[in-house]
Formats: sequence, C-alpha cells, structure tokens
Amino acid sequence: DCCDRNDSSVSVLDLLGADGDDMNNENGMSSVENFTGDLPVPFRFTINTSSGISATDILFARGNDLKRDMEGGLDLLVSEVVGEKFQNSDWKENKRFLRRRQLLVQYQSRSCSVEDVVDVPCPLNSVQSGACRRVSAEATLSIVDENTNDVRQAFLPTISDAIRSGRLEEKIREYNPDHGSQLLEEEGGN
Repeated sequence: DCCDRNDSSVSVLDLLGADGDDMNNENGMSSVENFTGDLPVPFRFTINTSSGISATDILFARGNDLKRDMEGGLDLLVSEVVGEKFQNSDWKENKRFLRRRQLLVQYQSRSCSVEDVVDVPCPLNSVQSGACRRVSAEATLSIVDENTNDVRQAFLPTISDAIRSGRLEEKIREYNPDHGSQLLEEEGGN
C-alpha cells in the first residue's frame, strides 16, 4: 500500500498564486479595488510521499486517497485559519486605515481543491526518504467590500504558517483518522 510509510512531510514552496500570478483575481480585476464576491486564492506546498506513488497517481486518485485526504484536511484547516485571521478587523492594523465592522471575509465550505500535483526534487535539507511532490491548491473566500490584495496578503502567510507548524497533518488525520501517511513539518522548507 502506498500510504503505509510514515515518511510524508508538508512544507510551503511559495506564496504566489499557483500560476505565478501577481495576486490579481482571475477575472482581470485590479487587486487594489474593493470587491464583493468569491475570491479564489491559490497556494502551493510540497509533500513527501513514498516513492511507490507518482504525482499523477495522487492527482487522479489511482490506488490512493491522498488527494481526497488533502482536500478534506485543507477544508478544515482553511475554515479554521480564516476564522482566526479575519474574525475582526484587527487584521488590517498595519494598513493605512482601520474599520470596525462585521466579519466580511469568510471561507466557502468545501471549496478547497487540489488543482495539480507534480514531481519536484526534494529540498537538500530533507531528511525524509521517498519522493517530493508540489501540490497546487486553491481555496475560495467570500468577501464583501474588501481589497482583494489585502485579503490575499493576510491569508497566504497565515495558511503558510499553519501548514509549516503541522496543522495540515492534524486536519488530515481529523478528516480521515485512517490516513496512512504522516505529514510532518520540514525543517527550513520554503
């Protein structure tokens, strides 16, 4: 079985959109304008899996449940992170303006998706055996009259920190207690 090995790890590769975009929304709207609606926020991270499973096997769920488990874990994690980060307007403290108002950034439940999985070289400092995969994922946030760039810039480092600290591992196990691979923080993996 591909997932019986306890050698999987998660680390964030970057904080740009999954397509290397400049944080503009995919409809071409400038990210400095306030926006009301659904805001897709792409992000990427790496996982270390057993070498017996390919990136394509993960993406198309051939002989494994890793994609389903990652999406379920991400769904729980993103919901929690958005609640923590955007529960009040304090997330805008470092901005030029402050507004006290109701929560206007929310997570659309079950909107996390794994969009792509590709083979990548493992980081030099990786002590795990197996094979590394870059996972491109996306979460959809519902916003009301918010600056899309501000929302993305607040969300991306927060989800990055959560993944680095092992919270994705916890959420995957919460989603599927029978998940067979262990997801651990990779030292210094950026």
